Amino acid sequence: MKTSADPPKSYAPVQSPASYQCPLCGFQFEFDPARNTGGCSSCPLGKGCGLVLCPNCRYEFPEESQIVSWFSRLFKRAQSRSTEPLWEDAPGVIPLSELAAGKTGEIVAIESERRNRADRLSAMGLTPGSRVRVKQRFPSVVIEIGETEIALDRAITEDIRVRPVADA
Repeated sequence: MKTSADPPKSYAPVQSPASYQCPLCGFQFEFDPARNTGGCSSCPLGKGCGLVLCPNCRYEFPEESQIVSWFSRLFKRAQSRSTEPLWEDAPGVIPLSELAAGKTGEIVAIESERRNRADRLSAMGLTPGSRVRVKQRFPSVVIEIGETEIALDRAITEDIRVRPVADA
């Protein structure tokens, strides 16, 4: 029987598993740190290591702090409010696919829905500020960046925005 003198019971909040995306393989999964047995049974840190184990590729990565999570959600909201890419307002900016053969352009932006595409293009040197020269437009677009020639599919060149520059 409960009397008015009894303090109310306090219940510990139930933590639901957090959603993660593996930075190595991109696999999305839920991970409950309370049930974490660790990636390795011989790990001396056990539950206190703070690493999250991807069930797909077994890659371990640090858990995101609450402050970092808050900032990323804040900036993601701010980015989602922007409906037009910044290069749309820039005068003379065109897709790389429209640049004539033999002409040079400076890369302004790489707008791709596929994040790994932008990462791979930047690894090949296609970054904003880089100058590219179109050598061929058919059957695929062949560009020259520095001393490197790269053949790209037309769909990929639609994602690369350039500003034509006068040949020197």
